[in-house]
Amino acid sequence: MRNWHGNLSPFGKWHTAGRGGGGFSPAVLFANNEPGVWYDPSDLSTLFQDTAGTTPVTTPGQTVALMLDKSKGLTLGPELVTNGAFDTDTDGWSAFGSGITLSYSSGRLRTVVSNSNGTVGARQVISGLTAGKTYLISADFWDITNSATNGPTLRWANGDVTSGFTVIYNDSTGAEDGLTVSGVVVPSGTSITVGLVSGGNGGSLTAEYDNISVKELPGFHATQPTAAARPTYGIVPAGGRRNLVTYSNDDFTSIGPWEPNVGVSTSVGAGVSPSGETDAVEVIENSATSGHYVTSSITVTSGATLTFSCHVKSGNGSRSALMRTNNEGTTTYIIFDFSTGMVTESGADVTQSTVDDLGNGWYRLSFTYVQSADTTSGMIVGLSNSTTPATSVPTYLGDGTSSILIYGAQLELGSTATAYQRVSTEFDVTEAGVTSLGYLSFDGVDDWMVTPTITPGIDKVQVFAGAKANANVTAIILEHSVNTGTNNGSLALYRDSTGYGFNSKGTTLRAANVTTGFSSPDDSVLRGLGDISGDNSQVFRNQSLLAENTDDQGTGNYLAYPMYIGSRAGTSLRFNGQIYSLITRFGTNLEVAQIESTEAYVAGKTAGVDL
Repeated sequence: MRNWHGNLSPFGKWHTAGRGGGGFSPAVLFANNEPGVWYDPSDLSTLFQDTAGTTPVTTPGQTVALMLDKSKGLTLGPELVTNGAFDTDTDGWSAFGSGITLSYSSGRLRTVVSNSNGTVGARQVISGLTAGKTYLISADFWDITNSATNGPTLRWANGDVTSGFTVIYNDSTGAEDGLTVSGVVVPSGTSITVGLVSGGNGGSLTAEYDNISVKELPGFHATQPTAAARPTYGIVPAGGRRNLVTYSNDDFTSIGPWEPNVGVSTSVGAGVSPSGETDAVEVIENSATSGHYVTSSITVTSGATLTFSCHVKSGNGSRSALMRTNNEGTTTYIIFDFSTGMVTESGADVTQSTVDDLGNGWYRLSFTYVQSADTTSGMIVGLSNSTTPATSVPTYLGDGTSSILIYGAQLELGSTATAYQRVSTEFDVTEAGVTSLGYLSFDGVDDWMVTPTITPGIDKVQVFAGAKANANVTAIILEHSVNTGTNNGSLALYRDSTGYGFNSKGTTLRAANVTTGFSSPDDSVLRGLGDISGDNSQVFRNQSLLAENTDDQGTGNYLAYPMYIGSRAGTSLRFNGQIYSLITRFGTNLEVAQIESTEAYVAGKTAGVDL
């Protein structure tokens, strides 16, 4: 629920955080009111956790039920409520239910409910709407006195009714007077009833309402009402994720991504890490004869060159720091002596090691090795009482007090320890000083979204997408209609095995596609161009033409269908990957400069792509 005040648009001035584009905005593609969609997951003001738009997405890992279309600028239409500001009286509003009185008080509507046992309140029927369009409802309210179960509530219902309302917001606690609440509705007919509902379930309530508003929110906003089928919002640094570790700065305290061996205990927040936060973890050895470390495992590719790094600092005592990975049964490790600065390598597997002095007693240790046939790398960070090479993790009798501080583990491909990336969760990856890009993650199992029906009225279309494919299977990124194979006037952009394709169909389907060349994971800026009368269907990846089909597409325009995102009709061809940007424009063919500017903009939103 957004805390919006006054009559300002709740969406404010939308922003387009990201790289590239040179100030270009896709809004120019829709300057002549061309039909289409523009979705921008980096703009959090357009993402909501519920289809009513009352609960915004604020944190990586939250699922997305509503994604607003920016192609119409998120500019609200004219006011449709009569006397929503109550400047002089309560005209236009009527009471419903028993035991309620309406009055006008200092520019607000006041409702008084005494010992009500039912749903009561004030109502107004809003007519002249268009079924399937999206409207924004908002209101301010105050909870003056309340002994009822329900506080002031904003609701709506299809048609002219006094019951069957859908709740936009219920201030059941009365905690926030002067609160502005808002949500979106999609009516099934030409009218809705707005209800200012008070009381219910016994008790009494005096409440006041102001600035009741209903305005059209133009655009084709994508939704997913089923919770289990919603994509997940995530962020990643602009250059893409390099750190293969999940939970790279875990608390190291329990069984999970990282877990302590029997020889240690851990203390979270025991010191200030190199990031300046109190998130370093102290690893304390006990008095057992054991290996004294924390451990985690990750699946990697056999034969890969990998670099393992971690930040360490001497704690209590004079122990050395140990870092190890399991490499097909052999020990690949380094030991760093804090007192002498000496590094001891296992020799057989380590190709190089480095020690970076970060100041304040912190060091970043790293070593490079080649992964053998075993595809699971067991990572260890802990204490050692010796710099003597060994064939396994050094074990010794601990003293119960010696410790080291650790922070920020990273395992990455290549022979260099690059800048540390914090992997808080699978969906929350950040890097200091690097722009974070937002995306929607589709799990390839049941995630998808859909728009209202879009009626293009033209035979030309341009589709731009920034995407990461995580699977080498055929899957829909975007499809206009439930199936381009069976529906005239439809189109689709899709992953095709390890390639990509674009379908365009008047009365005859023409596919431009390649099925090989780009194994997952693959970061791409994709472009699909369809022209029914021009008999052209094209698909591009990172500005290179992959395939073109100039065979006859038959006749007609692109027809009236919903658009499906991440799946064919929500039932098959599920996309496993991330969508950073998605733009579809039905309109005359674009000039080369417009295409290049749009692709540059999409590349600026897409991690791992630099055109």
